[in-house]
Order: sequence, then C-alpha cells, then structure tokens
Amino acid sequence: MSRLRPATPADAGALAALHVQSRAVHWAFLPPPPQHAVEQWLREDLLPHGGTWILHDTDGVLGFVSLQSHDDGALWIGNLYVAADRVRRGHGSALLSFALSPTQRQDRTVRLWTLQGNAMGRRFYEKHGFRAVRSTDGRANMERLPDVLYELRPDQLPA
Repeated sequence: MSRLRPATPADAGALAALHVQSRAVHWAFLPPPPQHAVEQWLREDLLPHGGTWILHDTDGVLGFVSLQSHDDGALWIGNLYVAADRVRRGHGSALLSFALSPTQRQDRTVRLWTLQGNAMGRRFYEKHGFRAVRSTDGRANMERLPDVLYELRPDQLPA
C-alpha cells in the first residue's frame, strides 16, 4: 500500500535518482542532468521550502509532486515524477489527485508547464482535464525547448 508524506532535504538523494531515471526514460530527447546537480538543487533549493510530497511504499519512493503558490494566486505543480518502472499503475494519478484535493488547491486555478515534446505527460494532464492555454518557443525555460502551459480552473476541478 502506498502512502504520501512531506519530503525533507534528507530525501534529496532518492528523489534525484528517481528524477534522473524518469527523465532519461520519458524525456529521451534531452540529455540527462547530472544526478549530483539535481540532488544539490533538491536539497538546497526545493525541499527546504516545503510543498514537495513523496508517494512511497515498502519498496521505496514511487514518485513525488511539488506544489507552489505564486503571486498570480494559482497553485503551481512544479514537478510531478513517477519512477520509470512504476508508470501506468496509478501513481501519477494519485499524486495529481492529492495536488487537486480541496485542501491543497483551496479553490484556486492549478497550472503547470511541460515541454511540448513530453507527449506522455501531455496526454496524462489532458486526461485529467487540464487545457493547454499557452505555448512558447522555450526561450524562457532551462531546457530552451518549446513548452506549453496547462491550466485547470476551479470550475473544472473535481469536487
């Protein structure tokens, strides 16, 4: 049985390994980032601020999701990764359901960016009701690749 818990900086190594492995499999069009750099980013920048939740079971980490509030009033999904060998088993949907729960979203619009080349991710978000609202050429993202902004407004969210 899987469970959710808040992530801490001590989880940075396990989350970095999952992040790098998942990107290598699902974003094969990108060179994988160095695991030590991802671990440092997680430990020093992302995890100390809270908002990252780990889905785990007795075998270890299944996935994680990071949620942030921004000045626009929306709830942003900054990261949603599932272990590459655990996709299509409901773990991504469980993480997204948590993110969309009334406690997390607080009747706000939920937004996220993903790369246009992330076909599996795009299908996943669209299946869950997200709508593409803007596309860019990627000049403003770290990968410098075309991306797309997805949004789910409060009137589209599950009750």
